[in-house]
Amino acid sequence: MKQARFFDGKVARPYQADLQFTALGLGISYDGNKPVIWPYSSLIADDYGPRPGQPVLITSTLDNQARLYIHDHALWQRLQENAPNLRRKSIFKASWFMITFLFLGALAFIAALFFGWPRLSQAMAPFVPLWVEEQIGDINQAAIRNEYKICEDENAQKVLKDIVYSVTPEQTPHYDSLTITILDSPEANAFVMPMGHIYVFSGFLNRATSMDEIAGVLTHEVGHVYHYHINKQLIQDFGFQIAVSAMTGGGAENLASLAGFYSSLHYSRRDEREADQFAIQQLKKTRYSPRGLADFFERAAKGDELLGTSDERWGWLSYLSTHPDPRQRARYFIEQSDKPLAVTASKEFDILKNACQSAPAHATKDTP
Repeated sequence: MKQARFFDGKVARPYQADLQFTALGLGISYDGNKPVIWPYSSLIADDYGPRPGQPVLITSTLDNQARLYIHDHALWQRLQENAPNLRRKSIFKASWFMITFLFLGALAFIAALFFGWPRLSQAMAPFVPLWVEEQIGDINQAAIRNEYKICEDENAQKVLKDIVYSVTPEQTPHYDSLTITILDSPEANAFVMPMGHIYVFSGFLNRATSMDEIAGVLTHEVGHVYHYHINKQLIQDFGFQIAVSAMTGGGAENLASLAGFYSSLHYSRRDEREADQFAIQQLKKTRYSPRGLADFFERAAKGDELLGTSDERWGWLSYLSTHPDPRQRARYFIEQSDKPLAVTASKEFDILKNACQSAPAHATKDTP
């Protein structure tokens, strides 16, 4: 059984790790790599022990980038027995940290009044604690799986993942831990959650007219991750709750009310414009054309004219209710297109067009 989570300081992805207490120091084994040995004398504890919803953070003076999170109280006690000189933050330091935090918070509030909360939230977005992102991502994953059927179409998921990584720069937050999930629903949409969890509706895939269209929509969603738009939205809507959770260590208890964040997610026009510009920039580096996004927005603008069934009309209306004018965006992508559409008749395109239609959907809600 894995005992802790380890960040090696090289990638944003957390690894499940096993710990060994050796004569040389604390041994950390993860992902088949050579064990890392941290001498006990080099260890620093940045907290006082696991509290509900928040682990203890351990770092080493030998590596200021890597970090280890221990959730188990018994394991934490054993570490202290093996490292009696384990350095910890003093109460004095912690108090001054709290005073400093509150002082900066007051300055931030004043700045927000003068310069605007959206601008401030954009500047603060990259600094949302990783554990906050993880917990909000996990809470919303559970809520999403409770509301929608998950399509377990492995072939379609692989094609989507290949597309995502072909358009995603390595410096994108959570680059090594991006996930793709297909939701079995008629909605013509896709969205992304904290920690780079991307959700695509089967209704969008089934009605797509080209691989360029699918790649364009996915790249647009990656743009929201790249520019920290999800974190920005979290700060604007739930900044106080996040701050309280970070200061008190309340963890999941304080963040539980964010379980419906995915259903109320909305971006500013500036955010959408940045994601559109990101999509154009990245698509031009691939075989995909921005023209695919133009086709998507043209069809979204027409909505009812193109679609017949009530489910299909509802799918487009759901999209239109959460995004800016698609007609203007369609014209923008046409102007920026640098190449014609890729060939639409391909094995990969057929797999995505038929996603969830032959594969069994995993129902997560109880059925009568």
